[in-house]
Amino acid sequence: RVDRRQRQMCIRDSYCSYQGGTWFWSSFQQWAEWSKNSVNSKVKIYLGLPASSFGASGGYIPPDELATVVTRLRSQYPDVFGGVMLWDASWNQNNVVNGALYADSVAKILQAN
Repeated sequence: RVDRRQRQMCIRDSYCSYQGGTWFWSSFQQWAEWSKNSVNSKVKIYLGLPASSFGASGGYIPPDELATVVTRLRSQYPDVFGGVMLWDASWNQNNVVNGALYADSVAKILQAN
């Protein structure tokens, strides 16, 4: 039984990274559909992102853009979207955005929405 699915949104594959535009939303939709057929109907999908633009070849979403993405995910997938998962801690520690660590910015976004 799966309780949580922490989905890395493909840093090497533009088809499901956020930079892929409609492909990102299509990929998330497919995972949402998967969750409906899961043994655990309350399974949550987490958006997996690199904690810095330097930490991956793609997939990093700046906090201002991420706020929009989280709002849309919560609106379109309220029963499925579980939150955001970041990797890795060292990238986060070296990514200060507007005076805050990236993870702190993400936490504020999740608390506000």
